Amino acid sequence: MVRFAADAGERRHIVDDMNRTAGKTDDRDYTVPARNALKRFFGYDDFRVGQADVVNAIMNGHDVLAVLPTGAGKSVCYQLPAMALRFTLVITPLRALMRDQVQSLERRGIPAALIDAGTSVAERRAIYDKALAGGLKLLYVAPERLKTRDFFAFAERMPIDLIAVDEAHCVLQWGQDFRPAYLDISKFVHSLPARPAAEPRLRIAAFTATATPATRTEISDNLGQRDPVRVTTTFDRPNIRFDTKVVGRWDREDEIVAWALGHKGQCGIVYCNSRKRTEELEQALLDAGVSAAHFHARMAEADKGPVQDRFLSGEIQVMCATTAFGMGVDKPDVRWVINDGATDSIEEYYQEAGRAGRDGKESVSLLLWSDDDFEWLEKRIDESFNNDAMDAGKQSEARSAAFERLHAMERYCRSYGCLRAAFLKYFGEEPAAAKCGKCSNCLGGGARSRTAHTSNFGGSSGRYGSGDGTSRKRFRRASDYDDIDDGYGEVSSSDGWGSSDDAQDSRGRYGGRGRRGGWKRYGRRRGYDDDDFDSDSGSSYGSSYGSSSDSYGRSGKDLRKSSNSTYAALFGTDKD
Repeated sequence: MVRFAADAGERRHIVDDMNRTAGKTDDRDYTVPARNALKRFFGYDDFRVGQADVVNAIMNGHDVLAVLPTGAGKSVCYQLPAMALRFTLVITPLRALMRDQVQSLERRGIPAALIDAGTSVAERRAIYDKALAGGLKLLYVAPERLKTRDFFAFAERMPIDLIAVDEAHCVLQWGQDFRPAYLDISKFVHSLPARPAAEPRLRIAAFTATATPATRTEISDNLGQRDPVRVTTTFDRPNIRFDTKVVGRWDREDEIVAWALGHKGQCGIVYCNSRKRTEELEQALLDAGVSAAHFHARMAEADKGPVQDRFLSGEIQVMCATTAFGMGVDKPDVRWVINDGATDSIEEYYQEAGRAGRDGKESVSLLLWSDDDFEWLEKRIDESFNNDAMDAGKQSEARSAAFERLHAMERYCRSYGCLRAAFLKYFGEEPAAAKCGKCSNCLGGGARSRTAHTSNFGGSSGRYGSGDGTSRKRFRRASDYDDIDDGYGEVSSSDGWGSSDDAQDSRGRYGGRGRRGGWKRYGRRRGYDDDDFDSDSGSSYGSSYGSSSDSYGRSGKDLRKSSNSTYAALFGTDKD
């Protein structure tokens, strides 16, 4: 892709071209000038599917709900119109996305900035002054920022033409990623001063990759959108092969190591159920000679950026991470993604799988699962569902929805049919064919097949599709498992590197009190000002190994036999 920075004269020419028909009552087609801007600023010859529709809707003053798959280029849909508008506010929970996009925009000569918990008072004032003077086109903030006094005072004076809402499904109160601050977006918009009739109306453009047909209207309603234009493209990622494989929890480490060794030179991500598990697998891979690292919310803040940068540069082959990693991180050549256990929803699995093959080249998503996964996930929902942001009725509704999502995931894993067709139907899309011919079920004989089938992408043989995985039913109470990242952490908003404080780690997003008394998801509600955010308190990446008092620096097999490991907390220690 061509990268370059345009000077102010070039930028003004494109903006004038895109605004030439502004103020007309009928919708106009901005495709040609927008395509010119796309080429000039972003280096692309043409739009991806759905992008031009979103840009045209925004330029014509409409609210938009865009449901586009991971890797579809959602950011371009609001960044391009932002150049023709006075000011665009981007609301996102992901600091990694903020950082990457602001840096990318600045390289292209598009003035942008971000405000997060690390932005000082003086820096915020400088950003506000620059924006009010017309020197900024885009400003990135977390949703909690909207209720801070200084930001709202700025917003009252700033002519905001577009609010772009990233991860818009977080506004669903019964959804898996519900974030209370998202409900404040509508209140924020309605509290802004009324605009003169001659000024363009404020548009709200919402973006998500995982909204099912049943949730789209609720997303728009909760965000206060008015008659939004809906843009939805296919959920299919034809270059990704979707595989499932029954592997007992105790055998997954060997499976993952064998896979990584069989794919030397290819970058991959292993998504884990807990923070400690990311470190266990990292050490097992390092012991096997694989360049690996871990990533989770409790890492030292100073280590997150360098680890991410090493992965983006290819220095690190395998990233062992909680599900937060990858959101907003633009690495197109991830060749494979492995899930170390079932997720609690198809939405989450689709998000994680979709981080492979964003360059369009052949890639694979491998989901390792066993019966134990669903038994434990059900216990997590059943024992720890407690949401202080909802009344009893809403909690009951949210709990039922959580079980419905989990059961849909279980049906997917146990399916005899085409896996691609299964998730497309889940998202309301009719597959082009009954069989894709390239998922593990289509190639391996379907569910509970006892015939070994080796993936074309390598790795050890085993039963693919659904199956009869061995179940080690040695559960303790789910609430005894305190290695889970605490949802939205000690406060109600994000550290920004993924979802808040690894909100989705270990699928422990339902609330409830853990052994240490902290709220599992929404935190101790100290208000919305993310200037109060606690720093992540994890150990340093560089110094976490070799400690005699912790489990770091020991092999994964050793950890399985140790009483203080993640697996031992769930299932007891290995007797081997």
